[in-house]
Amino acid sequence: MWTVLIVDGNPDRCATVRAFLAAQGLNVISAESADEGARSAFASNPSLVVIEQSLPDGRGIDLTETLHASSDVPILLLHDAHDEMQTIMTLDRGADDVLSRPFGLGELAARIHALIRRYERVLRYLQFAELALQGVSGSAQNDEMFVVDTGARIITMNGEPLSLTSKEFELLSLFLQNPGRVFAKNELYSRLWDSEFEGDTRTVMVYISRLRKKIELHPEKPEMLINVWGLGYKYNPC
Repeated sequence: MWTVLIVDGNPDRCATVRAFLAAQGLNVISAESADEGARSAFASNPSLVVIEQSLPDGRGIDLTETLHASSDVPILLLHDAHDEMQTIMTLDRGADDVLSRPFGLGELAARIHALIRRYERVLRYLQFAELALQGVSGSAQNDEMFVVDTGARIITMNGEPLSLTSKEFELLSLFLQNPGRVFAKNELYSRLWDSEFEGDTRTVMVYISRLRKKIELHPEKPEMLINVWGLGYKYNPC
């Protein structure tokens, strides 16, 4: 059974969500503050964490960043109202998905199930890739610049490990494993995010921009993660 941690400072709202998700077959635990949420996440190892943006002792976006610094647990952050810049910043800080009010509990449950399924698919893929490599260290050298260690989920560039979030690792790994192949924005979204919802190409653009800042000498004039006009993106080995 999947375990979902809800971090929400509103006890009544949290109780309603807990009851609904439990009826959907999920094991639900909760925390009422950022501090309690962080401790619960590290102690219970949940399948997914749902975080309210506004918490009694801080912001949900800060808790998101804290969790992603030491864990790959999927995070769904809830906003009170849609704000494009806030959404972009939230994704940039490590959230896997953002849901803005108003939304129904059914949609919330669907997104939770979809995020967990996708995360488990990624883990299975990485396990398969590691076995296919048949290397003692689980590493694969893609070219002279990058080495992908699927077991440790680390990518090194010129011998130095890159500081990557879970999504950044998945996205860069996909490009490195398919040099020269053009990926449409919607295809990237469906592979790394939720294929059951309409893809938001802005999310893809945010992560491409983040990766460029980490691997390109001049991110504003990329030479490796190339935009193919009208088609999508491709990795161009240097």
